[in-house]
Amino acid sequence: MEQNNELSWSISFCIGVLAVSSVFMAFLSNFVADCVDSVTAGFGWTEIFVGAIVIGIIGNVGAIMSAVIVAYRSKVDLSFEIGMNAASQIALLVIPTLIIASSIVGKPVDFLFSPPQIAALIGSVMIMTQISQDGRCNWLNGLQMLIFFGVISVLFYYDPT
Repeated sequence: MEQNNELSWSISFCIGVLAVSSVFMAFLSNFVADCVDSVTAGFGWTEIFVGAIVIGIIGNVGAIMSAVIVAYRSKVDLSFEIGMNAASQIALLVIPTLIIASSIVGKPVDFLFSPPQIAALIGSVMIMTQISQDGRCNWLNGLQMLIFFGVISVLFYYDPT
């Protein structure tokens, strides 16, 4: 059976779908941002927990699902790369863009970290460096990352800053 590799969507249709989905995502992002105050008050969660853990998971659900699907298909290395690239994209693109854009609009955002948050960041970098050094990933590495994520989640849950 022969596969047809031709594109079924035109370029203009693809651009239209991207534009509509971008507008939809902007609407949903605004809705999530408006709900943060009521969620923090209702559940008693700190803003750092909601911002770093809850919104971090919600914002990366596409990458998380892709990583889980390819890991299920025994492509653990690809799954690891998806996770690493999602984190790198946030660190190298989104955060600097947010800081620059906030200064341009006159509401500067500062990233001031407490000592426990700095320790969590250093620990995350050390674990990811140790895991990625040999170029292979297994279930034990995944368990190690999940446990450290749990530790960071608890830290951010109880961190008053």
